[in-house]
Amino acid sequence: PVQPAIHVPHPWSRSVNGLAFLPDGFSDRSVAGHGIGCEYDNRFLVRFTLQEVGGEFQGAVYHFSRPGAGAGGTNFVGPLSGAVSPAGDIYIGNIFDSGWLGGRNTGTITRLRPLGNGPNGLHELAAVPGGFRLRFSSAVDRAAAARAASFTVSGYTRTWKGGYTTPDSGRHKVTVRSVALSTDGRTVTLAVAGLKAGNVYEVTCGKIGVGGAALWPATGHYSLHRLP
Repeated sequence: PVQPAIHVPHPWSRSVNGLAFLPDGFSDRSVAGHGIGCEYDNRFLVRFTLQEVGGEFQGAVYHFSRPGAGAGGTNFVGPLSGAVSPAGDIYIGNIFDSGWLGGRNTGTITRLRPLGNGPNGLHELAAVPGGFRLRFSSAVDRAAAARAASFTVSGYTRTWKGGYTTPDSGRHKVTVRSVALSTDGRTVTLAVAGLKAGNVYEVTCGKIGVGGAALWPATGHYSLHRLP
């Protein structure tokens, strides 16, 4: 069987639908060309990036909107589909399923408009020989980002066991051996010991934002099908 390019961790997400790609000319250049997906159960959007390695696509998934905010009000009712208009707005189609014969189902359409000047965060997580490359929307704190202890990398597998809620399996930590920071402060390369094809790797950044500012997002999950 053909593996999916990107595995989405569970129960971090439970039901991703409505995949769409942001155009290359998207007004928020930090996410132009990236994909978004609608997480119905937990009512948030995911973002994903693709990388071709050895003729096969793999890549990473991240939060795009904040989860855990409840339904309705300032949050989505139940995101199910998404599209980008010619004007650059993102439209999310929502449904609210009241349950078996529990009442009427309802729906909404939410329009998202890029505002710019958002928080610095993990722009793209990519595999490189011997580790990972992390690109950020803007420069990070050089001293904090130079410390291997500022990053945590753990691996796990996504093996379907026949159930809708099959959990992640085989979780383990791996060691960040060293860190290299680019001259512009926007790219960090991690040398990681013991990476193995067939695992998903959760890469989390500590407090490396300038002035201690929180990054958003600060975590990416990379599906490593092939080692570069």
